[in-house]
Amino acid sequence: MTFKTNLLTIPSVVGGVGMAIGITILSETVDSRSLVAMIQSLWVLPCLIALYILPPNPNPWSFYVRV
Repeated sequence: MTFKTNLLTIPSVVGGVGMAIGITILSETVDSRSLVAMIQSLWVLPCLIALYILPPNPNPWSFYVRV
C-alpha cells in the first residue's frame, strides 16, 4: 500500500516542478514578481472552487484528480 501511495504522489511532484520552472521563466520574461504572484493565486482558484463543491463523501479518485 505504501508503494502505491508513493506512486500516486509522482504526478503532483512532477507538475509542481514544471510549474515552478514555468513561473520562474514567466517571472524573468515579464520582470514583475508581483504580477506573477497574483496570476499564480488566480490559477489555484478554480481548483479550490472544485474542492468546495465536491459532495460530502466523494469518490476517492475524483478527489485525487481535483487535488
